[in-house]
Amino acid sequence: MKVDLFYVVPIIIGVIFAFIFVLIWNKKNSSENDTVSSRSILGLTKPIKVSEDLAEVERELYLADFSTELINEIVTKLDKNNDSNARKVQLKEILTKLLQNRAGADFSVDNKGASGLQTLLFVGVNGVGKTTTLGKIAHLMASGKKTLLVGADTFRAAAGEQLTVWANRINKLSNTTADVETASREGEDPASVAFSGALRAVQNGYDYLFVDTAGRLHNNKNFLDELNKIRRSIEKNTPITDVYIVLDGTTGQNALRQAEEFAKVVDITGLVITKFDGSAKGGIVFNVVHKLGIPVKYIGTGEGVHDLQEFDAQHAQRFVDTIVT
Repeated sequence: MKVDLFYVVPIIIGVIFAFIFVLIWNKKNSSENDTVSSRSILGLTKPIKVSEDLAEVERELYLADFSTELINEIVTKLDKNNDSNARKVQLKEILTKLLQNRAGADFSVDNKGASGLQTLLFVGVNGVGKTTTLGKIAHLMASGKKTLLVGADTFRAAAGEQLTVWANRINKLSNTTADVETASREGEDPASVAFSGALRAVQNGYDYLFVDTAGRLHNNKNFLDELNKIRRSIEKNTPITDVYIVLDGTTGQNALRQAEEFAKVVDITGLVITKFDGSAKGGIVFNVVHKLGIPVKYIGTGEGVHDLQEFDAQHAQRFVDTIVT
């Protein structure tokens, strides 16, 4: 039987294109299911270009907002006789080791309440996105769990309403019972709200307690004292599992100073770097980890509920690979 190529060839071409489409689709889904895909980080920060000129490498680190102290330490470790490729490999090893020593480190395994309640306190200056970050982390961590969001920010207009929006969103996206505890009136004592929320979480068998706080300047002693009072109020009912400081990735060296001041008041256990979708520079991540020994827990790359990426040792390696070229 004679085969008419006029009909067969288009069919073969169609099958080939369909096969290619399936391969691309599977690869796309695989990347989207990964908490930190190369697409999600690549291009978000200015790359560090490594050359044979050691002085040029030092300049690149300054442009990436690395601290002088950390740059000096890095340059001292770099082999002065390396070519650009060997130096790139060595620089990646140094930076990866710095992050992996702390990345995703868990300070809180034995610090849950007697009922297994996990309590997270969020701190930081104004405008860094604490409430949004809290909502995203609650969505990631608390799926299928009984969760309480507490708004101890009693001064910012609509702060309580914003938490309620997040609770409703979490309930829709996952099999979670997310409730909200906020002030009954604007200007109420934040420590009192935190105390009531913690007591409610303990008495009603919640699995997770997320406590939002007002943005406060890191150089305002009265505000920091108030934060300390909030911490003590929570601890009267249950241990605090983690204290996450939320830092704006675009603020550079000022983020390190913020972290240092907050660390004097509360025991910070993790960093959340937000706004890595703009003009953020990679140095902020390394500076705080190096100076305070606090691990990066999450990196925020956008406003969406899924634009928050967990940061562990594997992702630390991939993060370094994207910013050192």
